[in-house]
Amino acid sequence: MPEYPSSGIEEDNGMMKFFHIINGNENMIQFSGSELVMATQRSSVRNHHSEGKGEQCSSSGRLDTKVIKYVVNGLQVDDRVTDYFNRNCIVYDKWFEMHSREYNEQLEFLKTIIPKGRGIEIGVGTGRFAGPLGIEFGLDSAPNMLKLAKERGVKTIIGSAYNTKLPDKEFDFSLLYVTLCFLENPEKAIREAFRISRIVISVILDRESTYVQNIMKDRRGFYQLANFYTGRDVVDMYRAAGLKVTWYVERELRTSDGTPYKLVGILGSK
Repeated sequence: MPEYPSSGIEEDNGMMKFFHIINGNENMIQFSGSELVMATQRSSVRNHHSEGKGEQCSSSGRLDTKVIKYVVNGLQVDDRVTDYFNRNCIVYDKWFEMHSREYNEQLEFLKTIIPKGRGIEIGVGTGRFAGPLGIEFGLDSAPNMLKLAKERGVKTIIGSAYNTKLPDKEFDFSLLYVTLCFLENPEKAIREAFRISRIVISVILDRESTYVQNIMKDRRGFYQLANFYTGRDVVDMYRAAGLKVTWYVERELRTSDGTPYKLVGILGSK
């Protein structure tokens, strides 16, 4: 288990690199000259995390109904999703090492659609994609995931996909990679991503693929709380959020056991 630094804020020339919830208190930081309330955790961490060395991830993979109530930027986030990922971040991160071929194929796919410029990944997780792709910033609601993302060189921000409180058009692009399926209101997240960036890139696991159909028949692990969509669904979300779809691409891939799945990438802008 990695040893993590104590709670606090790190800054580099005034730019926030990592923020950690501290004892349920609201903490003010500066980001690009804007004063932001980044996060508040209302309930004690004592019931779910060890004390003294920061939060630790579990390896159980079981969903605990006693979730921590996260309030991020004044909004209650998807509590069960956040709590599950937060407690199982090591299990999540190890998947990429155990499935290196699938991971590298997904990275290669992303390289074909990620533009140049200043970017942010919304739902960055442990930074497995933002890090190697050179995406400078990553936002997530699970602090333990962000600790690992920081180790991969990502400037991490804890926050809600629905209300980041980041400045308008701060980024050239935003990426939501297999993130929409974990959000209760994906259209709202797309709208917020468009507010803070010029191009919004969403990549989904297509609901109609064999792999996702199998998941939906036997929900477990990280996808037990997911709502899957088709590419057509996401195109409709983009249009409802006021974006014009400028690029739509599909990639057929296979899991390590040969099950086919489809990645769909949708790019939108003004």
